Amino acid sequence: MTDYQKTKILALRQGGANASQIAMKVGVPRTTIQSFLSRAHIELDKENHRCKRCGETFTVIPGHRPREFCSDNCRIQYWRKHRHFLEARG
Repeated sequence: MTDYQKTKILALRQGGANASQIAMKVGVPRTTIQSFLSRAHIELDKENHRCKRCGETFTVIPGHRPREFCSDNCRIQYWRKHRHFLEARG
């Protein structure tokens, strides 16, 4: 993977694109994108996160566990909608 592709992948990811969308735009397999993003995840976490439900960005507090949602309301609404994931696990 070239440096240009890596830069483009990070820019698309920070813009909110998922691995499949990035793979189609860059022309690299989705699994390669996922692998690259998992290795670069630490770099992405230092700045902003996006809420899994509403997509709003929020800042991560250094030294704290990374959050997935911007608020408790978003967390509750997300898991109510995706309840089937919880039922499959337990």
